[in-house]
Amino acid sequence: GVKVEAMPVKIGTTVYALRTRERRASGRIASSYVVSNYHYNFLKETSADIYIAEKTFQKSDVQKLGRFVFLTREDAEEKLKEYEQKGDLICQDT
Repeated sequence: GVKVEAMPVKIGTTVYALRTRERRASGRIASSYVVSNYHYNFLKETSADIYIAEKTFQKSDVQKLGRFVFLTREDAEEKLKEYEQKGDLICQDT
């Protein structure tokens, strides 16, 4: 038989994602995931809103788990804190 990859979370479960919301010059609101520390710092400089959003877990979220999609709000808050503490380290030229 075909081996089915076990999902770490059931499809449809509520999970938590790091999201950003920014108002573009056109007035349109752009929303996306916060994918890295570098991205976080860039967003901070543009004073975009960074927040934790609830979302429904989908198959495509598997690769995002632990990076910018989390099983608990606490895990998402931890990641956000980690980004805040790292500050601009990533942005500086070495």
